[in-house]
Amino acid sequence: MSEYILEMKDIKKHFGGIKALDGVDLKVKAGEVHALLGENGAGKSTLMKILGGAYVKDSGEIYVDGEKVQISSPSQSQKHGIAVIYQEQALVGCLSVADNIMLGRIPNRKGVIRNKALVKYALDAMERVGSTFNPGTLVKDLSVAQKQFVEIAKAVSMDARIIVMDEPTSVLTLPETEVLFSLIHKLKQQKRSLIYISHRLEELPMIADTCSVLKDGVYVGSRGMKDVTKDTLISMMTGRKIQKIYPDKPETFGDVRLEVENLSYKKVFQNISFSIRAGEILGFSGLVGSGRSEVARAIFGVDPLEEGSIRLDGEEIKVKSPGKALEQGIVYITEDRKGDGLLLGMSVYDNISISTLKNWAKTGVIHHIQEKAAVKKYMELLKVKCIDGNQAVGELSGGNQQKAMIARAMLTQAKVIIIDEPTRGVDVGTKTEIYRIVRDMADKGAAVLMISSELPEVIGMSDRVLVMYNGKISGEIPAAEATEENILLSATGGN
Repeated sequence: MSEYILEMKDIKKHFGGIKALDGVDLKVKAGEVHALLGENGAGKSTLMKILGGAYVKDSGEIYVDGEKVQISSPSQSQKHGIAVIYQEQALVGCLSVADNIMLGRIPNRKGVIRNKALVKYALDAMERVGSTFNPGTLVKDLSVAQKQFVEIAKAVSMDARIIVMDEPTSVLTLPETEVLFSLIHKLKQQKRSLIYISHRLEELPMIADTCSVLKDGVYVGSRGMKDVTKDTLISMMTGRKIQKIYPDKPETFGDVRLEVENLSYKKVFQNISFSIRAGEILGFSGLVGSGRSEVARAIFGVDPLEEGSIRLDGEEIKVKSPGKALEQGIVYITEDRKGDGLLLGMSVYDNISISTLKNWAKTGVIHHIQEKAAVKKYMELLKVKCIDGNQAVGELSGGNQQKAMIARAMLTQAKVIIIDEPTRGVDVGTKTEIYRIVRDMADKGAAVLMISSELPEVIGMSDRVLVMYNGKISGEIPAAEATEENILLSATGGN
């Protein structure tokens, strides 16, 4: 009997003329956490989609418990005890949490749904992953982080022996991440195997036993986590050393560019007041559910306001819709690329230019040559990797999708840039590029409001940090005094 619960040998996959995987190997032991690493576009998610039955390999072999298996659909993957939690969540928004957890396995008697059993099974799965929200809640009403726990609960409820987690902590706060890690240790004790994809290299020593690295669709190698350093992993992933992650911070800023006063909306957030100067990056921290994103959405006109005022360069403005916000010079880069940020079936060109189409259609006809020239400039500046600008943006890696959203914001040349979770699910090399770009936008005079759940990112990028707790601002911390400890203290209601 094989010592490996899973073996993937010489896996190859092409998309048109693009070689996504070129002879990749992966071996996972029972009861281990195996980290799968690589830059965006390295092939990690493609390999896992083959394992999960979302893609069919061109060639290669897959073995489970030493026996060769064929996986050509998600149902076949599940029959072999495999559950994949994808980075881009695959839940049905109009159904309840319980329905999503048990989807495809709804308990019934002669076609009639057994609702009590359904809720019982769902509650049991939720308790096992440390979630406490109502199983009857519609998924569309959950936060991104809550949806992540629904995905994990669904995998646990399937009693899978091999569980793939693709960027599970990218939308989780530190306390939620600790709950997840505790769950992972419990799953290990049950001899379940986990394949763990993450760009947060600092968290891997806490949970991973082994790691494998891919680069440009090729297998680089595997190491025991105890035998590698963060710098070693970065070199394996990128082929280079990254000396400096965060750009330098300026010593002075311009005049106040954005000022909000007493913003309130029902019980979501109350009496929110702050200002941002031209050239300043204001970090917005707090636990998921504290109201950070809701405030940002209200400033951009996505959500309504009951009270409060917004001033831009000293003049009060009324923002009743995203279109009006863009006209005033405010742009918002959402945390949810798939749900709110991108038109996945449309091209990279169209996704980047969609907020500025009026610039290329002054006579009612879009001048595509001018439009594409402007878009290409920002694609090159941000190093967006794609076949060409006509490729569907939904086919790009998560990091390149993120760059496309930032390119769209840059093209607007907005005075105020609100960016929510700027590096969610992107690799360390791409993070460094995004940090440079965000700082460059500030240096050119933009006021930047940056929402992030990654405390090192908040500290490394922010010129000042605001912290929210329970819908209110609980603290304001100068950059020189910002530490993970005092940010967390404010984020949990401490003084």
